[in-house]
Amino acid sequence: MAGPFDYQSVRPSTLRVQKFSASGKFIPTAGLIAAGGVVTIELWGAGGGGAGGNGPFGSGTGGGGGAGVYITTSITVSSAVTVTLGSGGTGGAGKDKNTAGNGVAGGAGGASTFGSFAKVNGGSGGIGYDGVTGGAGGAAGILSNVGATTSSTVAAYSAGTVGGAGGTGSAGGLAAGSGGGAAAGGSVGGLGGAYAAGNGTVGTFGGGGGSGAANNVGGSNAGNGGAGGAGYCIVKWYE
Repeated sequence: MAGPFDYQSVRPSTLRVQKFSASGKFIPTAGLIAAGGVVTIELWGAGGGGAGGNGPFGSGTGGGGGAGVYITTSITVSSAVTVTLGSGGTGGAGKDKNTAGNGVAGGAGGASTFGSFAKVNGGSGGIGYDGVTGGAGGAAGILSNVGATTSSTVAAYSAGTVGGAGGTGSAGGLAAGSGGGAAAGGSVGGLGGAYAAGNGTVGTFGGGGGSGAANNVGGSNAGNGGAGGAGYCIVKWYE
């Protein structure tokens, strides 16, 4: 007979974390399956690349790259899940010091997916100087419901946070580049190129790249835009 202080033993839960900085597979452990298969994922789309700066005949800077989308949601898995991470957008080339024209726009960041459960898009590349005003920052990534099959999955997407757009470039010679956008969850946009022909830097995971600086006095080429940060995924569970 059970006494008044009869206790059931409780198995302690341990938090497990797996981080993906490259595409791969998430393989559930036996402990996870036994615990019900529920995981919480954080997923970032890749950032767009920053635009290149302009040479002496078109003295202005382009925009920084836009950040990729970030979401966090809980799902149930029962078997291996393919994790595909988007590549960061390429940084646009800066113009040669003796060549007229605008700096090259940055490339778009790629989408990241966690199997068919979630897909988040990358940010757009920064726009080059148009000869009148500084180039616009790349648009932030937009949420995607591709792969969503239930209303609960769709709701999880709508709860995601869209990353910020890159900064707008400046008109005028010797201008510094614009910074890239940052997404929620800790991503950081790349810094714009330093005053007078500096190159933009790469964004961290999911962040946009910074744009290159302008140069209009000769002596060096305009700066190149930085690449966007690649996609990233974190999976957490208890067992």
